[in-house]
Amino acid sequence: ENDKVVAPVLLDVGRLVDLLAVLEHAIAAQVGADVEIIRQRTSASGIDASLKAQVQSLQSSFASLDDPIYLELMFAIQQNEQSYYSTRRYEYYDNVRIQVARLIGRVQVSSSADLEGSALTKNEIIAGLENYLDMFNQIVAIEQGIEVNTTIFKDATVSINQNIDRITAASQSGVERANEEIRNTGWISTLTLAIAATLALTLGAG
Repeated sequence: ENDKVVAPVLLDVGRLVDLLAVLEHAIAAQVGADVEIIRQRTSASGIDASLKAQVQSLQSSFASLDDPIYLELMFAIQQNEQSYYSTRRYEYYDNVRIQVARLIGRVQVSSSADLEGSALTKNEIIAGLENYLDMFNQIVAIEQGIEVNTTIFKDATVSINQNIDRITAASQSGVERANEEIRNTGWISTLTLAIAATLALTLGAG
């Protein structure tokens, strides 16, 4: 009977140990890697700084043009970029890509007179916008990877908590059953003593 109580507890304990091992391995493997990725990304020569420099170059080029549409589109791109960072909503990520494509299309059909005053040539502007989008995509991919790792850790934690709850419930059930057996044993012992006493008295009287 006790084995029926203990066996499930031991099984859950084994599962818990396995989950802890998986979690420990995941943390050791990923946290260090994520920290290094973030360090490289935010360093002076990292992708964040490179993206910022690219934006400033494009803004400066568009600011010198007579038609404000170029600069307005560039500002719209930046606003959606920042909205994505703040919310992680993919509609803003899509908006960035759409606005970049729109601005590239606008530049492609622009005449030399339209771009007069720009420090960058038409091809340089297009290359700069493509480079910007490529770096933004890399940043999004980095953040998605970190988000996936965080989800794995959360799921493992939930599983561990569920196993702990089952172990706790099973342990309490086992304790209650053991106490019941003790009570039953005590009752049986008392009854046995009473019967023995009665028999002794009967035999003595005979």
